[in-house]
Amino acid sequence: EKFCPKGLKQLLLTHPDQDHLGGAEFLLKNIPVSTVIYNGEWRDNRSNSNLRDTIEDLQIDLQEDLPGMLLDKSKTVRLKVMGPPPTGVCKSGNERSIILLVEYFNTRILLNADAGFEEEEWLLNWGEIISGIDILKLGHHGSSGSSSAEFLEFTQASLGLISAGRRNRYGHPAAELLQR
Repeated sequence: EKFCPKGLKQLLLTHPDQDHLGGAEFLLKNIPVSTVIYNGEWRDNRSNSNLRDTIEDLQIDLQEDLPGMLLDKSKTVRLKVMGPPPTGVCKSGNERSIILLVEYFNTRILLNADAGFEEEEWLLNWGEIISGIDILKLGHHGSSGSSSAEFLEFTQASLGLISAGRRNRYGHPAAELLQR
């Protein structure tokens, strides 16, 4: 039995790493989803293959994101795709993560997925749109290769959030990042 009968309009997969799409196949099989949005990349592994097969079997619309695309706009919330850069501008994988700007009433939140220095440098091209952020989800689980001093200074976030499990095998968040 479906546990969310109304379903979801869109499911966004930031990039094809297992820690960012691992539960997507289960979700798609249990909740109606109209559209899956992804960064245009798949990995050559069983998990990615199973997910693609599920999307096809359930006849879910698969859409590649485009920077600048507005995903949702209402009186209270606005979701805008800020990244990834076009194919070839940054290396594939983390540096082509889908980045979202969430505007909720007067609060601006930048969700950086696994972006590192390379994608952050490209994001600076958005200029004032990403300056004056209230909340910044720091890139790549707080790794040392994300959230550069230049990027942090430019976005001017008053709060930074890190998505990392306690005592994770990578040692995230990195001391260098916390210092910045």
